[in-house]
Amino acid sequence: MTDFLNITNSTEISEIGGNYPQIEGLAKGYDYDAKSSILNITNLETDSSYTPNIQDFIIRKSSKLTDFLSFNSDFFIVSEKAIKLIENFNLPPNRQFKCIVRQGDKKYPYVILYFFKDKYDFTDYTKSKFTLRFFEKEEKWATIFKTKENFEKELNQAYQRFTNLIYYNNKSNLNFDIFKVNKWQNDFFISEKLRQSFISNKVTGVDYLQNVETVFSSSQEKEILERNKLYNSHFLNRTSYYSNGNLCRQLNTKNQVIEEFNQSGKKERELLLQKGEFNGSERVFFANGKIKLEKFVKSKFELVFKYYFQNGNLNYAISYHDKKGVSCDKVFNIEGKELKSYKLKNGNGRILHFNSNGKGGRELVFKRHQLVEEGKIDK
Repeated sequence: MTDFLNITNSTEISEIGGNYPQIEGLAKGYDYDAKSSILNITNLETDSSYTPNIQDFIIRKSSKLTDFLSFNSDFFIVSEKAIKLIENFNLPPNRQFKCIVRQGDKKYPYVILYFFKDKYDFTDYTKSKFTLRFFEKEEKWATIFKTKENFEKELNQAYQRFTNLIYYNNKSNLNFDIFKVNKWQNDFFISEKLRQSFISNKVTGVDYLQNVETVFSSSQEKEILERNKLYNSHFLNRTSYYSNGNLCRQLNTKNQVIEEFNQSGKKERELLLQKGEFNGSERVFFANGKIKLEKFVKSKFELVFKYYFQNGNLNYAISYHDKKGVSCDKVFNIEGKELKSYKLKNGNGRILHFNSNGKGGRELVFKRHQLVEEGKIDK
C-alpha cells in the first residue's frame, strides 16, 4: 500500500513573497453576494445549473507567482504547468475553470481546480477512532463508531471533534494520486508518485507534510499510535522541562489550566481545562505578560476570539457561530477609542486588525461570512 503525505499551500515567505495568502481577492466591484459568486463553488455538488462568475484574481504586489497560489477558498488555484502534470495522474471527480491572475498591469493564466467533497469516503469506521465533545453529555474519547451513519449522527451534536486515528478502507480500492479521505476532513493527501513529479518539475507554492492521524499502511500504524500515546499523556498532565532546565509545561490544578513557557521562562500560553480535559479555550501572552489573544468555546455553536494590544487594551472580539455566522460589534485603537466605521454584521463588513504596537496592520473585508480581501495599512 502506498504511503501518502498531506499537501498544503506553502506559507514560506521566501517562496511565496511577503504575505499569506498570496491572493487578496477578486477584481474591484466583484459581487461576492451573487448566486454565481465563486465563493459558492460548493453548489457544484448539488446544483447542476450553477456556473461560477469568474473574474480576475488580484495577487498582492509583494507576492511571488507560484504554481499553487494561496487563497481562502474551497479550491486550488494552479498554473497551467501544474494542471498539465496533475492531469497525467489518477484524480477523483473534479471540475476545472480557466481564470486570470493579475498583478498590477500584468495578467497570468491559471486554472481553478475543485475536487468534489461528497463523492467518496475512504474511512474504515470499524477501526477509526474519534473524540467528540458535547455540552449536554459526556464526551466520547477515542471512540469507534462502527458505521459512517453512527459517526455523523453524533458529529452533528458535538461542539468539537478530534481525530485520533483514521484507517484507510482497503476495500475501496483507492487509486487516486490526490484526494481527501472523506468530506469532513480538511486535509488533502498526495501520492509519493505525484509528489516526485512535482519535485522533479519544480512545482512551487506547496508543502508536503507527514500525516499524523491517517493510517494507509501497517508500517505507519505503530509509529502513529506511539506518537499519539506520548502526545496525549504529555499534553494533559506531565510537567516537562527544556534542556537548559527551565520549565516548559505544567498543569496548574488550582486554576485548571495547562501553562506553557518559552525557554527564557516567560509564560506563552494557557490551555483552559474543563473537568480535567482541554476544552478548546486558550490564552496567548505577549513577552510583557499581557494577554495577546483569547480563544473561548462560548457555547455549543460559538467560538470567540479576542485580540489585544501590547498595552493590554482590546483591539476587537470576533465571533464565529455555526448558525449566525461571523460577527464583530466593535473595533478599537490602541488608546481604547472605538472606530465606528469598522464593524462586522450579518457576515458583512470590515475589521481593522492592528499590529500589537498599534502602528499599522491589516484591513480585513468580509462578504457573506467569508474573508474576501485583506489590505495592508501603514498608520
